[in-house]
Amino acid sequence: MKFTDLILQKIVFEARYKQGYRFLDRCGETMIDVENKIKGWIAGEAVPTGGSMVNELENMFFNFNSSKLDLSQHYTNISNYKNFIDYSYKFFDITKKNLGLKEYSRFGLRFWFLYPVDSMEKGRNILHKSHIFRENKEVENIFGKKVKDKSAVIVLEEEEKGIRVSLALALKKGMDIKIEQSEPMSTRPHELPRGQKEALMKQLKKIKKKKEDPDIAILLDIDNYINNPQAEYLNNFINESIETTETNVIKVLEDRV
Repeated sequence: MKFTDLILQKIVFEARYKQGYRFLDRCGETMIDVENKIKGWIAGEAVPTGGSMVNELENMFFNFNSSKLDLSQHYTNISNYKNFIDYSYKFFDITKKNLGLKEYSRFGLRFWFLYPVDSMEKGRNILHKSHIFRENKEVENIFGKKVKDKSAVIVLEEEEKGIRVSLALALKKGMDIKIEQSEPMSTRPHELPRGQKEALMKQLKKIKKKKEDPDIAILLDIDNYINNPQAEYLNNFINESIETTETNVIKVLEDRV
């Protein structure tokens, strides 16, 4: 499982805070500040249970309420988190100022990576053969059944900082397990009649989209977090989380999966 083969399906920054009771009074002002200070954001809901905003160009979503804020981006560039991180700092600062926040219970930076596979069976074989998993024949003997699917979850924590890593086979909802495999193309696109050429280009776009949003994949979920942080530590936390994700977690999996 190479880092370059992974698709970053989703990245989420979350900050949980204490005494966010001013939310009801300052929700609207917070959203106005975002619209005025950060280009491309459109207000969504503003109700007692929470406020939301969206940036369609960046495929980002912002939500906040009296206890937490979260910023998410779907299908971002795996090699560059700069825009997302910049937005995270800006939303944190605006919310902090408007709600008068001083204490935080948790910061989190979470990544959902996908490793596309052609079939459920191929995904199972990769996981079964990996060094992350170990066959437990005793369990199979007790239940009289073979192990069909496996998943792994590990939580590493020291003092207030930690990371939770999970690895499992994922299937898009509503997708049939059996996927038809297309035959290799023998005729070049420019040699096809007009109607067939248009149909081919449409099919190629569909294949490209499937690679970006696969029907079946191994899901790698990495959740970096710190409990009871100081606001001033946010920059260090985000930088350390990115380094841990790319250098430690991904490197370990590249050697073992």
